[in-house]
Amino acid sequence: MKNRSRTEIVVHILEIANGGSGGGGYDEADGVIQTKIMYKALLGYAQLKEYLTVLTENDLLSYDSASRKFKTTEKGHKFLEIYNKMGNVMREQQQQEQPSSTSPFSQKLQLQQEPPQLQEQNQGASVSIS
Repeated sequence: MKNRSRTEIVVHILEIANGGSGGGGYDEADGVIQTKIMYKALLGYAQLKEYLTVLTENDLLSYDSASRKFKTTEKGHKFLEIYNKMGNVMREQQQQEQPSSTSPFSQKLQLQQEPPQLQEQNQGASVSIS
């Protein structure tokens, strides 16, 4: 598994507390206990406590002490929505950016794909600029 950024971990925790990122057939609309978050987010107890503290202090998660469950707040939902929109924009941008056929890398790649006779001709026809 690759190293995750703090933002990716926060997003994962918010999704889990929102009832996503996992099956199990349980109704998680009323929140999830911290053990479930810990296992699904692949975090140790100390790490989880730090994240839960920060997320609840910033009103991205709410904690119900009676049921001992965490739930994503409206502010947390907005955070997830913005994060997902940004991810979609970034993916679209990456798909639009394709290597230019006139870049030095692609020219070298084209030379490597040409038959040996043409490679010799192209090498002999190079122009040096002083």
